[in-house]
Order: sequence, then structure tokens, then C-alpha cells
Amino acid sequence: MTISGMHFDKLRTKFSAYSKDSLFLTIRTMIRRFYGFYAVEVKEEEAMLHFVFLVGMSILSEQDFQYYSLKRVRLSPTSWCDTVILENLLRIYGPKKIRKELEASCYYHLSQIHIRLYFFKGDVEIYNRENIWLLEEKLSTRDIQSDAKELLQLACRQLVIDYNKADSLLAMTAIKYLSVMTIVDVQVNREIKVAIYLQADSLFKEAATSMLMLQLKSLNGVVFQKYEPSQTYDLVITNTDLQTNSPLYRITELGSNYDLQEIQKMIHQI
Repeated sequence: MTISGMHFDKLRTKFSAYSKDSLFLTIRTMIRRFYGFYAVEVKEEEAMLHFVFLVGMSILSEQDFQYYSLKRVRLSPTSWCDTVILENLLRIYGPKKIRKELEASCYYHLSQIHIRLYFFKGDVEIYNRENIWLLEEKLSTRDIQSDAKELLQLACRQLVIDYNKADSLLAMTAIKYLSVMTIVDVQVNREIKVAIYLQADSLFKEAATSMLMLQLKSLNGVVFQKYEPSQTYDLVITNTDLQTNSPLYRITELGSNYDLQEIQKMIHQI
């Protein structure tokens, strides 16, 4: 307010869809009353900025947002984007696997992600992005990195944003999608049944099996079982020509990093 000659043309244009939003109307009234005691001219953009920060910066609690979401403008760009991305999340994991409480929590986080993506110009990179992607690759049983990038592309189309530009906001938004999907990935009850069948002498077979289990047990949802020919598994790891109806991976060499990476890729695809 102390800076003269400020222009909010882009903000006004983007905000037009929110002009009837119940929360914005409440904030606008509060701003006018608060500054009514001072001899200053309060522009409406002051209330717009407060609205964006209030919804986008984790100020509203999840319970507050659930109450607000019942009354907010449904056809605004970000609320529509929230719905589209949530529906795609449900499609990725299967709607029956995500509880209503988890769905509501995802919707809350997505609402903050999208209003910042729509209104903000950049973001502060407080995390090492490369380390986060590497950690996800080691721990997740699903290739959620590619899923997160697909969600970002979809959100950019919905909000008419250039996906290909080098932008810290886009980079951090991809990390935020990854975070939401990691929460879902951990909570969704999705067991991947893996059996290990090795042909070797008993001591070597036991040691090699234990080593493989140790390398793979950090993957969320992987359950190791004793191989039984009559059972069906999501993946069978072996070193011989095994006749089975389950997906099979034949290792090239015990302890090979190449095999470990290929097995992780197969588990991601299950």
C-alpha cells in the first residue's frame, strides 16, 4: 500500500472466476473493516492476495478446508483441476482401494498445490530434488515418478500453463505430486507376492535367498513367500528354467546390480 503505481492486471484477470467465492467475499469484508480505521485506500487486490495465501499456504486446517470446500466456487480453474487430478489418482490406484478419509486428505493437499501453481510465479526449492527422486525409486513398488509427471502435465493443460518451461514452481509441483502419491502408496493395502526359487546347494541357496530378500524388502508392499508350484505369484525370481504360470525373472548372476534394477522395474510395473 505504500508503493505507488502498482498494477494487478494479471491477478485481476486470473481472479475473475473467484469473485463470487464465499471465502473471498468474507476476506474482502474483513480487510475493508480492518483498514477502515486507517486513512488509506485499500484496493480489492489486497483481499485477493490474502485469499490466495490463505488457501495455498497450509493455513487452513484440513477440517477447515473440508467445510470451505462445500461452499467454494466449483467452476474455478483450480477447483476443477483439483477434481480432475483426484479422479486420475483414483484411477491409478483403483477407487475401491482409497478410503474416503484418504481421498479427502488428497483433495486438501491438491487444493494447495493447484492454487499455488495457478497464481504463483515460482517456488523455493527447500529439498534436493534428485535425492527425493532417488529415494522414491528405492522405496516405492510403483513407478510413481512417471505418474507424478503425467499428473503435472495434465494440471498444466487444465490451468493453461506451459509444461516445458524451466520453472522452479513446476519442478516443486512435481515433487508435491510425488509426496501425495507416496502417502497413498504407503496407506493403500497392496501386497505384491514375490517367491524366490534358486537351484543350488542348500547353504548357498539359503544365503542367496536371504540376500535377495534383504535387497528388496525396503520396497513398500512386497511380501516374500516360499515358492509352491501350485500357487500363483506376482513375480517369481529364479536362476533356472522354471515352468510356472506366474511372471518370471531369471537372474543372470547372483548379487548382480543389473538384476536388482530389472527386478525393481518389474515390481514397479505390477
